[in-house]
This record gives sequence, structure tokens and C-alpha cells, in this order.
Amino acid sequence: MIVLFSPIFLLVGVLIACDTGFPVVFTQTRIGKDKSPFTIYKFRTMYATVPSDVPTYQVKPRKGLVTPVGKWLRKSKLDELPQLWNILKGDMSLVGPRPALWSETALIDARDRYGVNRLKPGLTGLAQVKGLQVHKVKSKVEWDRQYLSEASLSLDLYCLLITPLVLISSLLPFRGRNKRKR
Repeated sequence: MIVLFSPIFLLVGVLIACDTGFPVVFTQTRIGKDKSPFTIYKFRTMYATVPSDVPTYQVKPRKGLVTPVGKWLRKSKLDELPQLWNILKGDMSLVGPRPALWSETALIDARDRYGVNRLKPGLTGLAQVKGLQVHKVKSKVEWDRQYLSEASLSLDLYCLLITPLVLISSLLPFRGRNKRKR
């Protein structure tokens, strides 16, 4: 899979390097299966001065954190492609709950209560196929619980088939956000 996506890896790397220099890959320690730490890989979308130990949505002020190329990478989710290496290494699976940061203690504790931390984190999951960027712990854990209770090959295939459709629809301009009043 990495070979298949290598032209995209190269193009994105060059774009990031031309935009804001090196490094082009961002690493961060995340929670893996059974709460074991692992290093996650992502294309760098923010300036190097932004703290890496907190979720982006909690960093204040938010304005000016994301690079020009990074904005597009995040919207297209291409910043997540280096996680294919995490999958190849066995740290992650294609489908599962998104890996938490160690600073997200409320999420980690809630996942512990329901056994979700026993799962290998995934590149995509139920929240993603529902088109959600879930930042609320309760909502995130509900999706994680549902995935855990219904885990099956068919659910994984569903998530893998729907993820590209959700991704494409998020890039289209007619999603209703930019409607003008006439």
C-alpha cells in the first residue's frame, strides 16, 4: 500500500518542504492497544512552534497554527497517510477508534470503563464514516463502544468503503456551508 501511495507521499513532502521547510513528517506519542504507547506519524500541517502534546482543538489561540498547505492536507485527510507505516508496523489497524493523546485523560478513562482501550487504534472508524469530527468525549466514546460491540469484518469493510465517500463529499463545495442568502 505504501508503494501505491508513494507518488502522493513524495508530492505532499515536496509541498510541505516548499511551504514551511523541514521536517515534513510530524511524530507524536499516542495510546495504542492495551494503552501501550506508540509513535504516530502524520504529515506536518502546523508550524513547528505549536505544542504537540495537546489536541489541536484545545490549543489557544487557534488562529495561525495551521500552515497554508496544512489547511488543505487536513481537509483532504492526506496528512493521515503516513499512518500506513503505523499499520504496517502493527501499531494501528485500518479500522478502529482513533488513537488518543496521553493528555486526553478523560477520553482514556472513559475508554477504560468500556474496554475500548483493548482495541488497536485505527486510521478510520465509525465517527469518521458518519462524517463527524468528534471532540466531545462522551460522543467519541459512544462511537467507540458501538464499534467494540459490533466489531466484525463486515463493519470494517463498511467503514473502509464509506470513508473515501465521506472524504470526497467533505471536499466538495456544495455541502451547505457556503450558501448565500438571496
